[in-house]
Amino acid sequence: MTPERHEQIGRLYHEALALTPEQRAPFLRDRCAGDELLQREVEALLALDSRAEGFLEAPALDVAAGLLAQQRVPLAAGRRLGHFQVLSLLGTGGMGEVYLAEDVRLGRRIALKLLPPAFTRDADRLWRFEREARAASSLNQPNILTIHEIGHEDELHYIATEFIEGQTVRRQLEGGRLALRAALDIAVQVASALASAHAAGIVHRDIKPENLMIRPDGLVKVLDFGLAKLLESDVAPSAAPESRAAWDVSDPGRLMGTARYMSPEQARGVPVDARSDLFSLGVVIYEMVAGRPPFEAESSTGVLTAIAANSPAPLRSCVPDAPAELERIVVRALEKEREARYQTAGELLLDLQRLCRRLDFETELAAAPIDGRQRRRQGALVALAVCLALAAGLVLVHKAVQQNQPPPPVLKIVKLTANGRTSRSAISPDGKYVAYFRSEADGTGLWIREMETGSHTRILPASGGSYHGLSFSPTGDSLYFTGEEQTGRGLALYQLPAPLGGTPRQVLTDVGEAFSLSPDGRRVVFVRAEKELIVAALDGSGEQLLLARQTPDSLQAAAWAPDGKRIACFGWSQGAEANVTEVNLENGAQQSLTRNWSWIHELAWLPDGRGLALIANDKQESTAQLWRLSTPNGEVRRVTTDLSDYFSLSLTRDGRAVVMTQSSSVYNLWVMQSGDASRARQITSDSMAVGGSGLAWTPDGRIVYSSFASGRPEIWRMNVDGTDQQQLTVDLGSNFLGLAVSPDGRYIAFVSDRGGESGIWRMERNGANPTLLAKGGRLPFFSPDSQWIYFRRQEAVWKVPAAGGETRRLTGPTSFLLDISADGKWIAYRDPATKKIAIGASDGTAPVRIFDRIPPTDRRPMPRWLPDGSALSYLTNRGGISNLWLQPLDGSPPRPVTDLKTDQIHYYAWSRDGRSLAFASINRMVDVVMISNF
Repeated sequence: MTPERHEQIGRLYHEALALTPEQRAPFLRDRCAGDELLQREVEALLALDSRAEGFLEAPALDVAAGLLAQQRVPLAAGRRLGHFQVLSLLGTGGMGEVYLAEDVRLGRRIALKLLPPAFTRDADRLWRFEREARAASSLNQPNILTIHEIGHEDELHYIATEFIEGQTVRRQLEGGRLALRAALDIAVQVASALASAHAAGIVHRDIKPENLMIRPDGLVKVLDFGLAKLLESDVAPSAAPESRAAWDVSDPGRLMGTARYMSPEQARGVPVDARSDLFSLGVVIYEMVAGRPPFEAESSTGVLTAIAANSPAPLRSCVPDAPAELERIVVRALEKEREARYQTAGELLLDLQRLCRRLDFETELAAAPIDGRQRRRQGALVALAVCLALAAGLVLVHKAVQQNQPPPPVLKIVKLTANGRTSRSAISPDGKYVAYFRSEADGTGLWIREMETGSHTRILPASGGSYHGLSFSPTGDSLYFTGEEQTGRGLALYQLPAPLGGTPRQVLTDVGEAFSLSPDGRRVVFVRAEKELIVAALDGSGEQLLLARQTPDSLQAAAWAPDGKRIACFGWSQGAEANVTEVNLENGAQQSLTRNWSWIHELAWLPDGRGLALIANDKQESTAQLWRLSTPNGEVRRVTTDLSDYFSLSLTRDGRAVVMTQSSSVYNLWVMQSGDASRARQITSDSMAVGGSGLAWTPDGRIVYSSFASGRPEIWRMNVDGTDQQQLTVDLGSNFLGLAVSPDGRYIAFVSDRGGESGIWRMERNGANPTLLAKGGRLPFFSPDSQWIYFRRQEAVWKVPAAGGETRRLTGPTSFLLDISADGKWIAYRDPATKKIAIGASDGTAPVRIFDRIPPTDRRPMPRWLPDGSALSYLTNRGGISNLWLQPLDGSPPRPVTDLKTDQIHYYAWSRDGRSLAFASINRMVDVVMISNF
């Protein structure tokens, strides 16, 4: 089609679009003047415009232009693609053509989906699709369509899946609304599928009747898991998050799901999580029961507006006999705010199953004719059923008690803050107050929420200080927290009156970040220097060493048991495996309570002292979740099952309520040229923790980085513009603890826990020959000559030959080494006396200079030398927002490098010539939540 012809069609299409449907036909006959082909093309566009419900208001002309570019002749019967032989065309759609085919090797029928050429010509888009398809193929659940294979032949890319005979829910809805019990059965099966997928970290993003297939035997299959991400990835991947709302309706041809079934966050164009699928399922349930969708309008734009702003008509206004419980379920699933919605598919599934059981029982009860005798008999049967149910429940409870594990509770999660900038939190023993730290523009302040009224009051003004642990006293009349000592050195424990606040009083010095008060409120237990478990009176007297660990073992935090006789603590063994240990205060006896974890963050005793609540990362999980640990048998049970991270654990005295902080994060990589903050460019569009474990430049100007794109923390490499992304490790991981590229470009050093053996690993630049060099350790970096790898292990710095060999511990000032300049002449380290950042000549010839302005740190990301050695770069964090600064070596005032307004910088790296900066930003929203009925 010539450009002139395309322009002519577009002009007529827009003129006709402004007319009523009755006026269009005579208008086109007159303007086309006998050109039947021209008239048919414009009429096709108008028809397409009226049916474009899933195209999000993209002008039909632009959509059609894209579709015309994708047209190809359908495959003929008998055509072979690999070991699949085409039998017939089943249908076509926005995601391509679907054929019935035969797997000639296994002699079975399969569905063969061919992707449109426009989806496969883009290498990045194809890579994303294959990644999603691989993840989806790992799902093994009866209600999820099985993916057998993905492949390509020449330019034809295909997916081979199981062939399902049956009807979609959309086809069934064409006959009107579904029977209540049939609709609920479908909903239960879809919720079950989502629970399995979400547990594997996969979000569908396009739950709708067209994607739900019902077999003749009633089994429901959810189609296209993982494929919706292919559509979504086409939506302006490099645009900033705040601009995404405009993509939905103004960017021609952009597809992002189907408008009618989108969640409010999808409609706004912001990142989605598993709760988006639950909203979409709520829409489907409403439509199946009511016979019409809850959000309707004349255009997709109107639908999106309704989803974001309007409440649907009550379900029972459409179906008067709908159960009140179903109304409650649907209302909760369709909550606009994610925090008020069902938090997990498991919660929704449980409510649906309970409703189904109740309806089945009522149906059986009403099945037989009832006379007086039968009514008495039926009443007796009901009473008997109730007694049997109670007896069964008592048996389960008795069995659970015998196993030291209560029956699974019905959890209720309520969000207590909505500012997204909270950190530590604690609930008072009586549950009346919740305290939390909140990042503000002028620093961090301490706030308290009164649970009865819901009011929030700041009881400690914001300051630039650093705060860590937070706890109410056992009586609830005081708050304790750790922060910088008044002398500015180390951490101290402070007391503050509660709930009104006042002036903090320093009660103990030289403590760790986390602490736990004894049940009588007179003593405290804490970990000092990650090595010593200390008990002391709150006035500092009677200090007692309970437990000491030697490198590479460590301790992190402890919790005092309700009986006052035991303390549970956790730490790392061999620097690799996290474990919980119980220490008897009377005789010092130790007992291991639990299996090895990837990471443990918090722990707290349950009120009866027969178990612990802990926040931890299982070795199979990428998020920190809440677990319940029974003692002394060490059995564990996962409590939360969502995609958020939880931290800062606190329980009420009766243990019925748990307060935590809930964190959701979006990571992205940025590149900035020539130190110009205005030229910073986002080069990724994933939320898969890109750069969350580190990033580095290669000598030829490519970026090596960590990513969860494969479902595990692996190491990848890409060009500076984000193209040609290549996975370098498989099931090796980077363990959130840093990576580095040698100056000569030969090696990549990283941290991995492969085989349960965490340590410093080295591989060649293409990912070949991964080798464990040293057990334990984190934050590796190379010497300027590429011969040594330095790394931190507990409180010291060690080095190991890059080629492999004996590990050596550094001594003197270098035992606190942070970085070496590219020319090897200067070192940066943490001064052991002041804990400030110091610099000195590597040969000791120049005097040491201490920079008071640089925040002290031995954590990621540490201060780094510019490649030319002229300055140190470092990060500041204020109000939950971080930025990069430069401190010139000549001692002149520091100057800013970045100008972020919302995000934090997780890792950063300078290019070898110093002209470019790569950094991983994280937009983290952290709020306080409370779980009831724990």
